[in-house]
Amino acid sequence: MRPKNNFNYIRELGAVRQLDYKSQAASKTYRELKGEDDSPTPRQIMLLRFWNRMDLANRSRSEMWKLAENFYAQDSRRKSAWELTSLQNKDDGTQRDPSWVKIGEGEKLSARFCSLRKKAGLILVGVVVLIVAVVISLHVSQEINSVPAIT
Repeated sequence: MRPKNNFNYIRELGAVRQLDYKSQAASKTYRELKGEDDSPTPRQIMLLRFWNRMDLANRSRSEMWKLAENFYAQDSRRKSAWELTSLQNKDDGTQRDPSWVKIGEGEKLSARFCSLRKKAGLILVGVVVLIVAVVISLHVSQEINSVPAIT
């Protein structure tokens, strides 16, 4: 629903529209007046399990949305880790059973990514050192060959 429609419907349900209503506040009021549950969605619980943050499971749906948005904004690789796990488990976004997500799997996956990145960095440094050594060796070899022989 568009916010304007939410505001009208909220008034119809008996609430007084406040001038400073934000869209999320309107949605929350709408759910409360309709008697709908504002607990986290199964997908949000999956994310909490994945990142070993079940301590946040008592937050509202809208709070969870903000937390997830901020969490991913801090490090985009986090979202990539979740998407990779979903892909590996053939979850197209329709999965609603949080129990398939292992608690703390995201932390483990991030640690593996970090470890692989460090190894890749060390390999890259090794390759650069090898290239520099070869270039220096070729340069020295050319200089030796260009020095006239003493007879």
